Amino acid sequence: MKLEVTNSPFNQEQIELLNRVVPTLTDVQRIWLSGYLTALHGSAASVSTGAAPLVALAPNEAAASKEVTVLFGSQTGNSHKLAKNLSKKLEEQGFQVTLSSMSDFKPNGLKKVQNLLILVSTHGEGEPPDNAVSFYEFLHSKRAPRLEGMQYSVLALGDTSYEYFCQTGKDFDKRLEELGAARLTPGSTATWILKSLRPNGWVVS
Repeated sequence: MKLEVTNSPFNQEQIELLNRVVPTLTDVQRIWLSGYLTALHGSAASVSTGAAPLVALAPNEAAASKEVTVLFGSQTGNSHKLAKNLSKKLEEQGFQVTLSSMSDFKPNGLKKVQNLLILVSTHGEGEPPDNAVSFYEFLHSKRAPRLEGMQYSVLALGDTSYEYFCQTGKDFDKRLEELGAARLTPGSTATWILKSLRPNGWVVS
């Protein structure tokens, strides 16, 4: 997306500079810059600086968890590939990552997950891909646990030409929120990586 004065808070001179620099940055450079800006903002607000945290700290929480569970639902392999790339980038940032397809993930362990990242495509008429069906049905059933201790982000893959564009991802986002989970902050490392991996996808943050 090209920045314009009308779709951003920058003036014309800043827009021209950003449009020259941003497209030339690698994923690693963008992630670093995101962390730097977050730390800079935190410093100005008298908050301890550092790389962008995975999660925002709760008032009485000593430190954010470095454990992340990445689940993918994929029909053609795209979500799987992105999930592996995401896991690698998170590990490079020092996170402990558990990567699993939704069909292999044991739902009874969901309540123990503090940080959940979902990457999922939409199949057919707004339906989950085959290897996401069982997890999707569990999450939308009465057996699903309350998830007040969880923070999450969703990356949905889809085609805008379809009526139910990214519907499965939207369903997951809505249901996780209904169960008490909280979305990751927009400036978090995980959310930024998700957006950099699939800039045309649908990301909840």
